[in-house]
Amino acid sequence: MSSTIAYQRPYYNAIAEGFVTDQTAFNIVGYDGTVAATWGTVWELSTPYVYIATGGERITVKSNDGQDTMPGTGARELFVTGLDTNFDFISETIPMAGIIPVSSAYTYERVLSARVTTVGTNGSNVGNITIRDTSDTTTVGYIVVGEGSSRIPVFTVPRLHRATIIRWSFGEVSSAATHIALWAKPFGESWYIARYKVIKNQTESVAFDMPMVFEEKTDIELRALAIGGQGTAQVSLEGYYRK
Repeated sequence: MSSTIAYQRPYYNAIAEGFVTDQTAFNIVGYDGTVAATWGTVWELSTPYVYIATGGERITVKSNDGQDTMPGTGARELFVTGLDTNFDFISETIPMAGIIPVSSAYTYERVLSARVTTVGTNGSNVGNITIRDTSDTTTVGYIVVGEGSSRIPVFTVPRLHRATIIRWSFGEVSSAATHIALWAKPFGESWYIARYKVIKNQTESVAFDMPMVFEEKTDIELRALAIGGQGTAQVSLEGYYRK
């Protein structure tokens, strides 16, 4: 399509639809049904997210159900995206072998997402799919039964890019006062809280009048804590990255 049509669209819509050159939309989502009384990543494992060790590793994928395999009724192939040791984008399709770990072809410094692509008659993954480092000590991705994609509320800005955050959304349904925060870690520096909100039995979506911008190799993560523990939180973050 012509650039004229692109300019007639709302700017962020044009980015998401691929009409703006060298700008790519992204979003991260997470859910934690048992938010603790200390800061933790908002994901199904209810634990702080642990990154792959500096220098990168190959990853392995496996299910806790034997039907998530190439001839099975569940997930047959998994499409994984991440960053290599130079913080450049990489992606690959990994065949599932049920409860047997299958190693990636590439070495990952960061895992950004994983999605079931090829599937059997069940229509989605039959078991929980775990993505771990080669040493099998760190879980860097997780797909819940039947969901087909990971919910990892972390993002790392690729090398030679900047990321712009335009919106974040959050919710809490357990009536526990829950603190939601966007944490950031510039490359070689310390983690810090870049945005903060306290919620209780509410959902909200906030568009930033002044978008937040993060430089290359910055880690971004959504975390929560519940006063007294046992909170429930769901979060999402929307933005785009560009050179």
